[in-house]
Amino acid sequence: MKKIILLVVMCMSLQSLFAQDPHFSQFYYSPLTLNPALTGSMNGTWRVGVNYRNQWGSISAPAVYATPSAFADFKILSGRFSGNYLGLGVLFLTDKAGDGQLTTSSAMISMAYHQSLDNTGNYHLSAGGMWGWTQKGIDLTRLDFFDEFTGTGFKPGFASLDPIQNTRFAYTDLMGGIAFDAMVSGYSRFALGAAFSRISRPKESFYASTSDNEIGTRYTVHAGGTFGVNNKVYILPYVLYQLQTSAQELVVGTALGYNFSPSRYKVGTIVYGGVFNRMNDAFIPTVGVMMNGVQFGVSYDINTSSLSNATGGQGGFEVAVVYSAGKPAKKNKRTFCPRF
Repeated sequence: MKKIILLVVMCMSLQSLFAQDPHFSQFYYSPLTLNPALTGSMNGTWRVGVNYRNQWGSISAPAVYATPSAFADFKILSGRFSGNYLGLGVLFLTDKAGDGQLTTSSAMISMAYHQSLDNTGNYHLSAGGMWGWTQKGIDLTRLDFFDEFTGTGFKPGFASLDPIQNTRFAYTDLMGGIAFDAMVSGYSRFALGAAFSRISRPKESFYASTSDNEIGTRYTVHAGGTFGVNNKVYILPYVLYQLQTSAQELVVGTALGYNFSPSRYKVGTIVYGGVFNRMNDAFIPTVGVMMNGVQFGVSYDINTSSLSNATGGQGGFEVAVVYSAGKPAKKNKRTFCPRF
């Protein structure tokens, strides 16, 4: 019964959900999917990260709604040109949904240029782009169609009215963005940016014709910061707004972190916790830890939309791990405060 309710709600929401891209609740730990201008923007010279999201397991099992992702980016030419540098990155993402194993797989490369706005390298204006390849596929053998119903069950392989002609297709895509990053003190910094994805407006369809299935451009605006109090207590606010066709998303919230270093002048192990709110959709409690270049976060979506009638408030579990390392060049060496 829960699966039927879920199907009805999803069909009613089809107009607003059409062509949305996979996304993460801990978007601040997935910089390349958020904005390519963030490529190379880190407290080190290289960074790797893994994100994993699993949702609706309480009502969709054994069907899977999961999104794993991995990325790596590098800061190059740092310190050679008055604090200016380049960022290079790669991103791999897979999204799997439903009984039919609807799978979206992407492989992207990104580049960003970071222009220093002062002599100390504390302020940067960045512009970046991302290009890559996306493939979509579906397994029809896992689906049942109405004309396969025999009265007592389904007889696979006898569907005559199935309009699906293609079970797999691929296309290339382009994304661009700008960002501003400022370290205002040894304890505080903030960043903001805007990005545009699906710039090439690719077309996708499992039908014979793709003329009416153009993916809408996604517009993203984000801002966040780290504000420290005597290097012991940190406030970590963030806001994200995204618009794609008729679907929109607004996420606001903050986390509070405590630095367990015995020295007031060093950043040691920071444990944080907070709550974010995806407006009209879910509350997102999150906890995590930052230490020795490792950032680890866990979040859970508590559903508050109309879908909660089927989910019982249960939404999506998500985990993220990011590791940064490498010392900045001496000409561009700064005292870094912690950051998402």
